[in-house]
Amino acid sequence: MTERFLSRLRPGSVVLHQDFAGPRLPWLHHSTGALLPYIEIAGPPIRSTLAFEVVRPIPEDVLKSIAEDTRSVDEKLALISAVQERIDRDHTGGIPFKSVLEFSKAYVAHYAGDHRRAWSLAEPLIDDAYLSRTRADHFEQLRRAYDEDRAKNGGGGSRLSRLVGKALGR
Repeated sequence: MTERFLSRLRPGSVVLHQDFAGPRLPWLHHSTGALLPYIEIAGPPIRSTLAFEVVRPIPEDVLKSIAEDTRSVDEKLALISAVQERIDRDHTGGIPFKSVLEFSKAYVAHYAGDHRRAWSLAEPLIDDAYLSRTRADHFEQLRRAYDEDRAKNGGGGSRLSRLVGKALGR
C-alpha cells in the first residue's frame, strides 16, 4: 500500500495528511520529516489535517526508506524534530502540534520496544493541558508498558545499581 502511494508522489501532487494530531501514528510525522526537502507545507494544519504540495522530485532512495521503515529511532526522532520546527498550532490555535509531535516521539521509542525511553519522552508532557485532556489513555499505555518492562527486568535501574543493592541486602 505505502509503496503504491509513495510512488505516485510527483511535483504538483497535493497530500492531505489526515490524523496528523495522532501521537500513536508517528510514521506520519517522521515520513513528513523525510519529505521536507521536497515539499511545501500549505500552512498551519486544519484541525488534524496537514496539507502539503510536492515541489521537487523525491529521490527513489528516500521513498524506499519511508516505505521500508529503515531509519533508526534516533533518525526518526530527528525527522520529527524537523517537522516541529515548521509546525506549531493548528489554524484555530486548538491543537499544539509541537507537543503532539513530542508525544509522537515517545511512540517511536515505544514501538521500537524501548519503553524506558518512551516514558522518559512522555512523562514531561503529562502537564500539557491539551494532551492530558485528550490523550490520557496514551499516557496510561506508555506508563503501563514502562512499568511492565521494569517488573520483567527486576525493577529497573542499571545492572550495577541492582548488583550494589543485592550486595547491600536491599
